[in-house]
Amino acid sequence: HISKLRKKLRERLGHDPIDSKRFLGYRQVF
Repeated sequence: HISKLRKKLRERLGHDPIDSKRFLGYRQVF
């Protein structure tokens, strides 16, 4: 369930450039 939610969130953020950049930083930390 969590993995599916994260995938949807990742796709959603991918559409927003600002959010995507912030999300990329998050991914690098993990």
